[in-house]
Amino acid sequence: MSITFNGTTENIDFVFNKDGIKLFLRRFMDLIKVGETIKLRIDRNSVLLYAAVGKQQIIAFKSAVSDVSDLVTDVEDLPNGYMDFVFINPANFVNNTGFYLADDMDVMCRMKRRVGSSYAQELQMTNGKISHVFLCGDASELPSKVRELSIEQIESKMDPANCNFSFEVDKAVLDRVRRLCKNNKDTEIVNIYVKSGSVKIGTHKWKVDAGKVEDVSDTKLTFAKKYLYCVEPADAVKFNVFEEFVLIKEGETRLMIGLELDDVK
Repeated sequence: MSITFNGTTENIDFVFNKDGIKLFLRRFMDLIKVGETIKLRIDRNSVLLYAAVGKQQIIAFKSAVSDVSDLVTDVEDLPNGYMDFVFINPANFVNNTGFYLADDMDVMCRMKRRVGSSYAQELQMTNGKISHVFLCGDASELPSKVRELSIEQIESKMDPANCNFSFEVDKAVLDRVRRLCKNNKDTEIVNIYVKSGSVKIGTHKWKVDAGKVEDVSDTKLTFAKKYLYCVEPADAVKFNVFEEFVLIKEGETRLMIGLELDDVK
């Protein structure tokens, strides 16, 4: 990674290795399912991608963290210690960067930002055969559009060890729930019912047995069903229930779904 200065602008150059760009784009495409704005932060140790819905109160959030050495080569110290880029049109980014997957080559990148700003205004990408320029937008407006979260804040707030209770749902059960959600279009929400230690997922019209819990009061958790499609488990899924959200952690990804708690009816 190299840094050059041009008046009030600094250019930060780095390279995605050919395997790193594939992992980056796979994770990027996964986050699009959650939100329409995606933030990238690169520091000396890590690459953080996340999508958040809601500003004052987060409705849904998903993050993915990678060791920087798995994606990017030649990382050096950065001004401010990190660099940020906000993708305001992530679907356009995905549509244009599929060529890099097909070419199977390293991708050279340059971020351009004003000296002293944490946000890059421009991201340039090329593998020598094709090149792109993606714009971030007005950096002065971004803090009001994108919730600021660091890796440390995410790991602290979304630590499964701090949940009120948790339960595991088999992949086959989750697939059945998602099919029923798709077939029943009369509502945009789904509930997790806990009653007498039994856990069910569904609505007032249908329910699926999802497991057991111990020492948990009867309750009903309600959230937007579309976020169940943001989970791609290899096996079972562990739902970690907090006071205001449900957390699903899979490897280095975290999915947080905001909820409303109510008494079972």
